[in-house]
Amino acid sequence: MGFSEGLRRLSKVFPDGSAMEEIERRTRTRMKQGDAADRVEAGVIDELAAELIDGHGLGLVLRPHETEAQVELRMAAQ
Repeated sequence: MGFSEGLRRLSKVFPDGSAMEEIERRTRTRMKQGDAADRVEAGVIDELAAELIDGHGLGLVLRPHETEAQVELRMAAQ
């Protein structure tokens, strides 16, 4: 994924311009689970990046969702 596409995806998922709240939330959760402190934040950032690239987790925001009317039209066309 290129730089422009990466920025586009980040801005769609984090419209306020920062992922810090989500990174901190996930970091706290992992620390409570006993993960090693030195690996936690890097792992969280890698996890978020994978979600944005693959379109899962928070990346689901990037997937187009069909409305019920769109589904009916698509099915009628078939």
